[in-house]
Amino acid sequence: MSNNSLKNKMLASFIIVILLTGIITAIVGVRFIGENIVPKQKGRLDLNAAFQVYNDAEQDIITVIRLTSSRFFLVEGIKEYAGGGPTLRLAARLEKIRDTESLDFLNIADTSGKLIVRGRNPGVTMSVHATDAVVRRALQKRKATGSTEIFTGNELLTEGEALVSAVAKYSDGDNTVQSTDGMAIVGAAPVLDENGGLCGVIYGGKLLNGNFAVVDKIVDLIYEREEYNRREICVSTIFMHDERISTNIRSNRDFSSIGTKLPADIYGEILAGDTVVNRKVVVAGHPYRVAYGPIRNISGEAIGILGVGILEEKIWGTQRRALFIFIAITFGALLLSISISQWLAGRIMHPIKSLLLTTAKIAKGNYDQKVDLHNAPEEIAALGNEFNRMIASIKERDRKLMDQAQQEVMRADRLAMIGQLAAGVAHDF
Repeated sequence: MSNNSLKNKMLASFIIVILLTGIITAIVGVRFIGENIVPKQKGRLDLNAAFQVYNDAEQDIITVIRLTSSRFFLVEGIKEYAGGGPTLRLAARLEKIRDTESLDFLNIADTSGKLIVRGRNPGVTMSVHATDAVVRRALQKRKATGSTEIFTGNELLTEGEALVSAVAKYSDGDNTVQSTDGMAIVGAAPVLDENGGLCGVIYGGKLLNGNFAVVDKIVDLIYEREEYNRREICVSTIFMHDERISTNIRSNRDFSSIGTKLPADIYGEILAGDTVVNRKVVVAGHPYRVAYGPIRNISGEAIGILGVGILEEKIWGTQRRALFIFIAITFGALLLSISISQWLAGRIMHPIKSLLLTTAKIAKGNYDQKVDLHNAPEEIAALGNEFNRMIASIKERDRKLMDQAQQEVMRADRLAMIGQLAAGVAHDF
């Protein structure tokens, strides 16, 4: 077998092993990237962040109501009302606070929860059942509390026509349910006198229908308003039941997605108490991968949904880029491995070739050969040293045999000469 044939076979074995390893690595890597470039954990983390923003918005309203409850004029106004006095001045002060704090409604009730006065719509004294549970909790616990509640159209009208208009304004898209109801974050806090006695309760809140402050803050937190091909990468949506009432996807003031419904299968899973992650949903004509979680009222009932997701085109683009980089790295690693294998094969075959040439010369009787393999791999260098010692041993053995043969020849010559002399002497006698 020629040296080149042996080298080629060794190199081919290296390449086969490298290619098989590379192919397996590429298959596993491509599959991993495809399944995990936007993992479920990312969806859950984004949803947790979205709920943190939502809870912070609720806490902000509770804080405003709690701080307002400590104003002394509330105690005076409630006592004046209890004595049969007018409530117009109290209503005016409430309205000023409501407007300053950007609340949609701000009201005061007595210790039984009965309405005393509305800030925005003081002429209407009809009760609103949507806030009853929150008001009762604040009175019972004697501390500020809050939750998300749903208001019927009549209840919104009771709190003010502006709220009805806000709901109607964002219910005109295609395939909308044209709901007249509204969903609002409500906060309530007890009003205590200077001795800590309970005088009443103040409560208020913000309507979520068409209110984009929460969804915009979620997007700012998670993706910092990043865009991909002139479209928002992140979608954040608030649903009332299964109806979309607020979303950040509204390019060119297009609110056509407001009022559309969530797919029935997803809504069913959320009602069952599940958190839905990594679902494909079309928003404003573009597919997104979205995670959803339920929004619950003070009784723990799922009355709404908060969703957050990423544009699917962005996922594809990220996957393609990751795949390209991964394949490029894999291909480069294969080329480098093949080059290294070729160098290693040459480094191994060169000393072997030297050994073969030296062996051929020795076979012809030339024992003055010596191989120099100090640059070869350690094992082959050791083989070369043993080979040189073997040559030296053979050479020494041949020298000794030659000396012995010469001595035998010289002895034979001497014996022959002695025989000749003896024969001559015998002849003379």
